[in-house]
Amino acid sequence: MNNFEGLYQEGEHNARVMAIAVHPYISGTPFRSKYFEQVLDEISKHDDVAQWTGGQVADWYKSVT
Repeated sequence: MNNFEGLYQEGEHNARVMAIAVHPYISGTPFRSKYFEQVLDEISKHDDVAQWTGGQVADWYKSVT
């Protein structure tokens, strides 16, 4: 959450990207998956934060450059 909170503050006036790499061996284990879900739930509470795939980020970037 520290990374997200920092980027959220920095992104008040311009876009920021936070990539999350997910590997089932690490994040797919039961004792870790609940923390991953908690982080996603917290991020989802922000109406002004988009959750996009890599392709969606690329499409957006192409449209603004």
